[in-house]
Amino acid sequence: MDTTFGEERAVILHADSSDTPDTARRFATTPTRARKVALTGLARGKGAQILAAARRPEVVDAAVVLIADTDTRNPDPAVYRALLDCVREGAALAIADYPRHWSEANLTNHLARSLIAAATGHDVPQPLAGDLAVSRDALAAALRAAETLPTELSACVDGYGIDAFLLLTVAARGPVASVRLDEPKQHAGSFPHLPAFYHQAVPVLLHLTAAWNPLASPGRGPALYRVADRELEPARLEAMLTTLDGLAPPPDGYDERPWPLPAADAWHAVNSGAPASDAARQLWPHYLHRVRDWLTSGQDATTRQRAQQLAAAHARLHTALIPAGASTTAASTSGFSAFALEPFPELQPGDDLAGAITDVLIRTGTELRDGDIVVVASKVVSITEKRYVDLASVTPSPEAVEISARTGKPAEVVQLVLDSSTEHFLATERGPIIARHILGYQLTSAGIDRAGTEGVWLLPVDPDASARALRDALITYTSATVAVAIADSDGRADRRGATVISIGAAGISPLRTTVHGGKRQEETFTDLIAAAAGIILGQRGRGAPVAVLRGISYTASDDGVAAMLHHRP
Repeated sequence: MDTTFGEERAVILHADSSDTPDTARRFATTPTRARKVALTGLARGKGAQILAAARRPEVVDAAVVLIADTDTRNPDPAVYRALLDCVREGAALAIADYPRHWSEANLTNHLARSLIAAATGHDVPQPLAGDLAVSRDALAAALRAAETLPTELSACVDGYGIDAFLLLTVAARGPVASVRLDEPKQHAGSFPHLPAFYHQAVPVLLHLTAAWNPLASPGRGPALYRVADRELEPARLEAMLTTLDGLAPPPDGYDERPWPLPAADAWHAVNSGAPASDAARQLWPHYLHRVRDWLTSGQDATTRQRAQQLAAAHARLHTALIPAGASTTAASTSGFSAFALEPFPELQPGDDLAGAITDVLIRTGTELRDGDIVVVASKVVSITEKRYVDLASVTPSPEAVEISARTGKPAEVVQLVLDSSTEHFLATERGPIIARHILGYQLTSAGIDRAGTEGVWLLPVDPDASARALRDALITYTSATVAVAIADSDGRADRRGATVISIGAAGISPLRTTVHGGKRQEETFTDLIAAAAGIILGQRGRGAPVAVLRGISYTASDDGVAAMLHHRP
């Protein structure tokens, strides 16, 4: 750890009070450049100890927090640094992705990864990895979420459920990054703790994923499972099978609900209101049967065959989670309603947009419903993502000065338009400037918004990713399955005035195909959504930055607005 940080400002906390006294002694006596804090007297349980450490002032004030397992036998500072760098570069959470030996990681390979991917769209290869880095804001959000958990789930999070809890909670804050490693992690074996791992992690997995609405189309290829080969000694295999038989006897004959269908049944039960702990207990014997079958059949399979089997089960679980009768084609809409979220606070750079929306909902007694579309003005997304540029820092080129003289637009702003676009033209002799943004959108002034007289706001770096992060956070905060569209005003070259289009979307297909009188027509659907919301959004409406559209039928998709652009970067 000290090699990883390499500076005196860092703080290293030893929070594993269940470790041996010798570890605590060595921690105290090992010289480091970083300051050390030994936490003593903590309640037992991995999660309880991590949460206790996370509430310490030394951690609360840290920009990035690294969490590492103390039982790692080959700790690599380069891995820890890579995790930290991912968060410093914008990820809400970064987690290690290392191959696992085929007889290990049973909870990850057979349930956790596929369930998280199927329900949320986040396919994280090692979602229960013990080594991860998290941003200050994301960790703060996780601490707030921990305070609202039901008592039984809180007990699970205090144990081995902490890994799933952190991932699923933090994923709502922003991007999740995986740091790929080529060698398996060397650490203490987890098989002896299989019952504790399962009964503490699976209720958390079921509870948090059940709040999501699985997409009809995952929008990606087969999942890649990296299964490291290792010979399993006959005596070791026999001991593992004996342990499984002692936990639950093998079923008689053929299991009429082959894996992963029992996992889907458990998820649907929780999604329908059943307690997650009850569903986990009912799933337990099916899970043990899956592990038993995997160990007995996997010993004769090749590495490729094992990976293919896991990928196939991964895909089957996604299919099984789609509600019966679900279609990839949306029904027609005969009418809808729209309302602004107001009064809305003035946001500052770095503010939590999803948190601000949730606060307005609570303050006004408004609830989001499943199927609602939350439309957000791009400017507030840019503000919260700190996309401000001080015009004093911009040096105009001769071209920018010439265009400024013709249009009356400040030369510094024109220069930023040129920097943000691949091509441009003037709609009239005096403008406006119509530019093709480097992301592929054609927008007036490349979508740049003025911020008073001294600065501007650039578009979000990746509006579709911003929409997904906001959608995920709103689902976590409100438990409502919503879609999100990010809207921006746009001028037309052939007329005066402006309209509103979409530049980012999540949970809703950007295109819609309709058939009338035998004619098939493809529509830019999220643009229609943005334009409808534009009646009440921003400077062209009531001044509100967020609107909610209700009653519109749509196809769920995470394709994003980028999928319908002719010119993609």
